[in-house]
Amino acid sequence: MDTRTEQMKQTASVVHQANFIDVDGIRTRYYEKGEGEAMVLVHGSRFSPWGSANTWTLNIEGLSKRFRVLAADKLGSGMTDNPKSVDGYTQHAIVEHMYSFMQIMGVKGFHVIGQSNGGYTAARLALEHPDMCKSLVIVDSATLGPPVGDMAGRRRSLFDNGPTDLKEYVRFHWSKLSVNTENITDDYVNAAYFMATQPKGLQTLKDLNSDGREAGADSEANSKRFRQDKEQTHQWIREGRLTMPVLVTWGANDPSAVLPIGIKLFEMISEKTRRAQMHIFNNVAHFHYREIPEEWNRVVLNFIEMSYL
Repeated sequence: MDTRTEQMKQTASVVHQANFIDVDGIRTRYYEKGEGEAMVLVHGSRFSPWGSANTWTLNIEGLSKRFRVLAADKLGSGMTDNPKSVDGYTQHAIVEHMYSFMQIMGVKGFHVIGQSNGGYTAARLALEHPDMCKSLVIVDSATLGPPVGDMAGRRRSLFDNGPTDLKEYVRFHWSKLSVNTENITDDYVNAAYFMATQPKGLQTLKDLNSDGREAGADSEANSKRFRQDKEQTHQWIREGRLTMPVLVTWGANDPSAVLPIGIKLFEMISEKTRRAQMHIFNNVAHFHYREIPEEWNRVVLNFIEMSYL
């Protein structure tokens, strides 16, 4: 049952009411709740009309008791506008857009959390603005992590036989990446489907030459530059440029961003980052922060609090 108000439906909001702001000519949808130091949440998927900041809606309330939580739809995702040209579909552009969003929101210093593809964005924000970043949390991010095995093959085996109906595919896709699927509510799926079928979302799929069955389809522009950008990111990490406290959290049962990726990523980070920890959650998967939101929130908040000691 869809229990959202009409305003929430029209803004694809779930649990909380989202807002919109202009970011350098890009209409950007975001959630904001709480007071204090800024905590920026960056969602996964590369460019997806149904991947959005809605993924954090079970975490925002708990985190906002300590922080001013900001969670925006990334460039070309959710209800945020697409890049101004197809050349703008790059990870680099996502990072620039997210930083501009923070500047417009008056953020002077920030804690940043990124999941999956958003883990790369969060790490780049921390690396490029270490004087502003107070802590970094990386969540199941194969995009940031070193490769392990055949990632593309794992995803094909997971998703190739999905439903043809897009709404049912969205539920199927998220279910394949979860152990406990109770967090995949009708409200959550309906909002995703609404975003995917809006003119903006349809244009995203056209620009990416995708039918939406594999959320986060790569773009030609991104494929041309991302390998070099990721190599640079890893080099900066190995040089010890992550000077803030870093927490890596991972779902032990993630079938896509498998646990060995997380362990290799943590080993890379911890070699030069003194205040680094990894927390592995059992019996949960790629969206473990949604599967066990209270437990995950508690681990993150405790890590940040302990970092101040």
